[in-house]
Amino acid sequence: PDLTDTHNWQVVSGDSRGTLVVNSTTGAWDFDFNNTLDEFQELAVGESITLQYMVKVTDEHGLSNTQLVEFEVNGTNDLPSVELANSEVSGRVEEEGVSVDSGSLVILDKDTSDVHAFKFDDDSQDKEGSYGDLHIDRVTGDWTYTIDPAKANLLVDETVQDTFTIHVDDGNGGMTSQVVTVDVVGTNDKPTIADTSVTLGSVTEEVQTLATGTILGQDPENQQVSYAFTSGQSSYGFFAINSSTGVWTYTLDAVLSQALSTTPITETFTVHVIDEGGASTPQIVSVTLVGDNDKPVIAGSSTGDVQEDYIDQISGQVTATDIDSPSTDLSWSLTSSTTGTYGSLSFNTATGDWIYDITAGSTSNIAAGDTAQDTFTVEISDGVNSVEQVITINVLGNHIQQGVVGDDILTGSTNNELLWGGPQDGSDAGQADTFMWLSSSMGSVALPGNDIVKDFDINIDTIDLHDVVNIDDVWSSAELAERIEITEVDNEALITINNELGEPLQTITLQGVDLDSLYGEDASLLSGAERVSKLVESNQLNLSDTKGHEGDDELHGTIANDILSGGAGHDSFVFDEQHSGTIAMPSVDTVSDFSIDHDVVDISDLLPPSPSVDDLLSRIEITVNDDISLLDDEVSTVISVLDNQGGQTDIVLDGVGWEQLNPNNVPDIADISSADLLSIMQDDLHILKVDG
Repeated sequence: PDLTDTHNWQVVSGDSRGTLVVNSTTGAWDFDFNNTLDEFQELAVGESITLQYMVKVTDEHGLSNTQLVEFEVNGTNDLPSVELANSEVSGRVEEEGVSVDSGSLVILDKDTSDVHAFKFDDDSQDKEGSYGDLHIDRVTGDWTYTIDPAKANLLVDETVQDTFTIHVDDGNGGMTSQVVTVDVVGTNDKPTIADTSVTLGSVTEEVQTLATGTILGQDPENQQVSYAFTSGQSSYGFFAINSSTGVWTYTLDAVLSQALSTTPITETFTVHVIDEGGASTPQIVSVTLVGDNDKPVIAGSSTGDVQEDYIDQISGQVTATDIDSPSTDLSWSLTSSTTGTYGSLSFNTATGDWIYDITAGSTSNIAAGDTAQDTFTVEISDGVNSVEQVITINVLGNHIQQGVVGDDILTGSTNNELLWGGPQDGSDAGQADTFMWLSSSMGSVALPGNDIVKDFDINIDTIDLHDVVNIDDVWSSAELAERIEITEVDNEALITINNELGEPLQTITLQGVDLDSLYGEDASLLSGAERVSKLVESNQLNLSDTKGHEGDDELHGTIANDILSGGAGHDSFVFDEQHSGTIAMPSVDTVSDFSIDHDVVDISDLLPPSPSVDDLLSRIEITVNDDISLLDDEVSTVISVLDNQGGQTDIVLDGVGWEQLNPNNVPDIADISSADLLSIMQDDLHILKVDG
């Protein structure tokens, strides 16, 4: 060693991963390596890489030598980190959807030989979160989040987060942490209904008409619940639920339930339990309905009014319905007698039609204007239940006028009435009764009167209307026919009295008498005027005591001094004892138009039966007032008759003188005595009737 030599240092070779710089003069060196190289960064604790370099030294003499220089690079523990780009650090689960999510943590660690462990802070692989559990695989870093339904049920349509901190340990004291966040999407869970809820009920018509129960709703999120009736309709009652308590009721309607039969039926109703968020759960409530066998219901007509001879028959129909049965299953029956006090009832058990007929003569004991009743009971049955109905007939009592045996005069009143000429047993048949009406007893246009003659004897009895028509002169049957109409209704003669305008005021029915019998011929061939005239001619109709018409009349002197006019036709002038005057003041009746050829004076009632000639001569005096010497003399003949009671009637035949009363042309009329005149009138002229 030449200590005084100068030396030159240089690196002649070496590892490119490092740099060795040697001072060429002094030999001082500086070493550095490229720490960024992966191979150095991957060195873990206890691992190293050796870098070698060859250094050459040359002295001033040109002599050289080499030296191997080695550098050892030792590894350190690099901290691991999570490679976020390739890791899943968040997740999402749904309460009512995907309930599990998973991911994986990818670790970056320059120390590639490190073995990493994934764990929670308590060194466990499972962590309980607020709404679920997270599991981490210790080796792989794979994590799985599973929702906990019990916890998630508390969520109401909201999104919350469960967070977990996962630690990564590289086994060499290096550790890092990563937060995994899971979005938990909550759903407003539907309420639940407790098994102890009462959802069944039953009702029975007319026995138990109310059913009730309680729906017990619960909400997983502890929300307040309410109750609503949402569907279902009852045909027989009403369903309701308390919105706060869930108590439901079904009430059977008293009317609608009549349609129920004994066969049970079930009606269902849907209610919903609803939470505050609007989620709802349905519940069916079922109610069993049982009906009973309802009784039939009777309707229709069950009353009627009758009045003998006015309304002799009344009819009606009772009807029945049964809400449980068709009408064809119902049957009628008459459970009472068909015979009542005043009439009889016929009943059609197939249709419910009834007819009541009054019994002739049965109502005479009912006071005029009073009402009696006949009742009959009918029954309707559906085979199980039966219902009775009383048919009530109101029988109105008649106003009755009744004569006795013999000739009677009955005058109609303002009441509608029945007129009997004699006893109702008919014992008065053949007696001459007069049925008279006055103008004051007529009905009105608004309410015409209606009277019935019960026992009119044809060609014997008389309808007297002289006060009604008030005739003051010879009348025409054609004109009177407008006021007196004679027709037939139900085979009975009907006389209708009209006012001057032809409006009906009164009807008179001749019960049991038809027109053909009344006239003794075919009445349909008679005009209205002929009907009036012929009835007057037969003395069955009296329109005037003193005035006649163009037909045959029977006229009567009255208590007054009358002027009788017969008109055309064959007239009979009748004078009655009851209308006689006294000897001092005799009744004087004048016949204004006596015809020798057609008319008759009837004085038989003033004389004893079958009078002798002496009776006639002693009772009758005939005076002819006719001075034949005077051409314009007023001529008349007076027949004076003393009656059986001592009364006197003077009958004046106006216009009748010797011209008519001297048929034998006796030259000297002074020779004609009263007895002769009596014989002439009776035997020759036949104008005087002396024997009834």
